[in-house]
This record gives sequence, structure tokens and C-alpha cells, in this order.
Amino acid sequence: MKRISSVYILKLKNPRGFAQVYTELNEKDPEKRGKYKWHYETTVKSTNEDLTIIEFGAYLLMNGNWEKTSIYDRPFNSEEFAKWYSCPNGELEKGVGYSDFNNWSKGDKLDSKTQETLWYYIGVNNVGKKFKGTAKIISIHKFQ
Repeated sequence: MKRISSVYILKLKNPRGFAQVYTELNEKDPEKRGKYKWHYETTVKSTNEDLTIIEFGAYLLMNGNWEKTSIYDRPFNSEEFAKWYSCPNGELEKGVGYSDFNNWSKGDKLDSKTQETLWYYIGVNNVGKKFKGTAKIISIHKFQ
């Protein structure tokens, strides 16, 4: 599987190649998902060729192991990518960035520790060859 050339994490990107995200209060649904929220923006861009996203999601580093996680307990699909990233049919046009401005994690821990998340994206070209892209986010469990 080839790499999607560019997966950018826009909010608070640092020179080491990952985003650091600090805690905010979750005012929308604290009883359902937790009192705190870590909000960030993600942009995906293919610099090699046109691709269609077929799957994307995230892994959390938990006790030394990467565990797949999502709000639906499954990977996200092409239709969700199309909706959240304003990308018709989930089709990445070469050189164009597609962004989700409302990406988040939520929880109840405010212990000054960090949580590593690895986002992944899988796309296919017009002959079905798969490509992948990844980006790491560090959620910091404290207010900035």
C-alpha cells in the first residue's frame, strides 16, 4: 500500500510533525461523551494522483498497545469522509486539500497526562491500488 502523500493536522502543529491539543470544556454532550473535549482540524491531500477514500479512523495508544476506536465502534467510510471533509463522493482531487474543521475527542480525564492518537486514511486510485496516510495527535489532559 503506497502512502497518501500528505495528511495534515492543522491545529497547533509543531515542528516534530504532530499536533498538540489542549483541553476545552465539552458543553454539548458532557453526560454522554465526557466533561472535556480536545478539538482539532484535519486536512487530507493527495499529491500523487486522484484517490477515493474508502476507510479512515483512529487508533489510541492504550497501555502500550494501539487500539482502534471511533464513536461508532467501527472504521469510518467513504460517505462519512465525503460529508465531514466536504469532499464529493470521497474523491480526493490531486493537489487539493479537504478539511474536517470539527474533529474531536472527548472524555472525563483531566490529569495533565497525554493521549496519543494515530489517524489513518486509506484511499484507492482509479485502478484499485491502495494508498494510506497517517497523522499523530497528542491530546494533553489539561487546560492551556
